[in-house]
Amino acid sequence: ISNDHSSDGAGIGEFTSSLVRLQHNVKYYVRAYATINQNTYYGDEYSFINKRLQYQANYGEIFTETETNSEPPEFLGSGGGFLFYTGDSWCIDYYSYSYDGGTPPLGGWDYDILLTNINPQKPTITFDKSNLKEAACNDGSIKEIITITHDNLDGASFTGTNNEDFVATGKAIVRNLPAGLTAKIIRTNSLSLTLSITGKATAHTNANDVSNVKIMFAPDAFTDGSSVVTNGNVTSLSLNFIEPVDMTVTGTKTCADVTITADNNVTLDNNSTLTINSVTSANQITLNPGAKLNLANAVTVGNVVLKADDINSFSAKIGTGMTVNGTVTFEKTMLDSKWYFLSFPCDVNVSDISMNGGGTVGVDFYIQTYSGANRATNGLGVNWSHITTGTLEAKKGYAFGLKTGLGTKTLSFVLNKTIVEGETAATVPTTFYDGSLGNNHKGWNLIGQPYLSKFSGSQVGINYLTTWNGSAYVGQSNSLVSSLNPFEAFFVQVGNTAPISFSLSGRQAVRSVVQQNLKQSLQLNMANNSGTDFSTLIFDNEL
Repeated sequence: ISNDHSSDGAGIGEFTSSLVRLQHNVKYYVRAYATINQNTYYGDEYSFINKRLQYQANYGEIFTETETNSEPPEFLGSGGGFLFYTGDSWCIDYYSYSYDGGTPPLGGWDYDILLTNINPQKPTITFDKSNLKEAACNDGSIKEIITITHDNLDGASFTGTNNEDFVATGKAIVRNLPAGLTAKIIRTNSLSLTLSITGKATAHTNANDVSNVKIMFAPDAFTDGSSVVTNGNVTSLSLNFIEPVDMTVTGTKTCADVTITADNNVTLDNNSTLTINSVTSANQITLNPGAKLNLANAVTVGNVVLKADDINSFSAKIGTGMTVNGTVTFEKTMLDSKWYFLSFPCDVNVSDISMNGGGTVGVDFYIQTYSGANRATNGLGVNWSHITTGTLEAKKGYAFGLKTGLGTKTLSFVLNKTIVEGETAATVPTTFYDGSLGNNHKGWNLIGQPYLSKFSGSQVGINYLTTWNGSAYVGQSNSLVSSLNPFEAFFVQVGNTAPISFSLSGRQAVRSVVQQNLKQSLQLNMANNSGTDFSTLIFDNEL
């Protein structure tokens, strides 16, 4: 009895103790005790959780229930009033009214007291947002979702099973959606639903914004079967259709030079450089061939489009990273007279590769993979094979080409959004392919540099690189390769199966300034009846 306790009489008999001013939703423990001859004895321990309801009297008080799990129930008023149940009658400040339990009555009280607006606390569902914005691609679709949460008051929750669509089963109705859009309300667990909008609005300009989307839940959506749920009917959900404003960046700029807002489609022109050091959002960012982006501030963006043509490539030095709500796409413009060696920092599904004007892989454009194992066994024979389905592996190189006669076409690749969320020091796996032929045929791998920026060849963790210039192989020391483009693939020859390191310090938002290079190199080409090979001699007085 050294803690909170009450003294409710002496002698032999029954005793009653009242607990008042208890806190809401707090678990309490109680037990009886008796002190005899200075010794204290305790009865069994009981526990309860206090919950509350609210009632309003005609004189303006709000009564908050402080006890529901033991007798008598009690309600403390905001103005000092006291509402309680004695076991056979309700009382307000000891003005009694006989009533057999349940909810306090509105009328019939002694002394003309009248209770009004009896509003017991109800289960509540909450929406994590009230506005949904059109997708950055501005096609009338809504990609954002709303999470609906039940507060589980008195153990109530959502009915049904996970993945059930409450709209399809009639437990919820969504009205006033623009034409072309359909709602789904999916149960994720007993206390959570997800509202999503599918389809594309047929009209989606600013004039088509709506602010009266209505959501109504039926009683069978809740385990207590109640239609009396706070926020059970919502009539003010808004859909905001965007009107992007195009902006083109030229020259060298920072955020101090250009004003970028969440509705801007920002395009970096060829040979432009933009350092983002304060902007936090944009609708879309497009890097044209030759454009450079230096990201020094975290940005949320709808879509990201990365471009390269036959000669130039974008370069993006990702610092604090981007959060992309839409897609990340790489667009490579090609000539039908060349093959292009490409590699990606993420897996790419062949089905996610498309060609402008339409085209089919294996018919209008080609993807080939290189077999280092085959070369180690068969030499410089046919080591390439075509791919038409499946997945292109991250950091592995592939050759791409167009059908003769198509001229110039652009291939588009849908990439994993995580590649722009930030960059860490990377390694690229390799395999030592052993075989019956000489050492010059062993260990060849076609790999790619793993960053979105241009990369200094001298920072590649292997001494010799063989690149492809569109018409011929160029083998040279890594120190002579001033820059590797994003998504560029190249050959390396390894003596063991081990990853190759790519230091973060090798990233270049722009091509490094080329210092005077006193090194001289000599390429030796060798040929006999079995094939050709070459080697490079480097003359450097610093070595």
